[in-house]
Amino acid sequence: MTSGEKLAADIIITATGLNSLVIGGMSVTIGGRPIPISDTLAYKGMMLSGVPNFSLTIGYTHASWMLKADLVARYICRILKNMDSTGVQIVTPEAPQLIESVKLASLIDLDAGYILRSAGGLPRQGERSAWKLHQN
Repeated sequence: MTSGEKLAADIIITATGLNSLVIGGMSVTIGGRPIPISDTLAYKGMMLSGVPNFSLTIGYTHASWMLKADLVARYICRILKNMDSTGVQIVTPEAPQLIESVKLASLIDLDAGYILRSAGGLPRQGERSAWKLHQN
């Protein structure tokens, strides 16, 4: 304590940490070809480059998680309404070629152990919108 007083612990709980499963541990294949999630770029933090008709929700890490989840849901609803009204059946974000020359980062910029342990399996993000997940 700041006063220098020490309190004896009644119990100490040790934990090795949570291991997160990227997209719930499911695998993605296109035409029978597996797509490593870590090879994709996240569009607006919710869709994956080259993966058709797919969305995921990752909330803000420095603001309300649910606020970002709500924004993703609203955006996907707008996409679905547009697809319905135009007759489009497939929507696939395609990263610009120049994105390959920039420094890519893990989609989630959180230093929690469970995120760091799964960072190798996360989608990547670029340096600016719409290929960067802003935290506000």
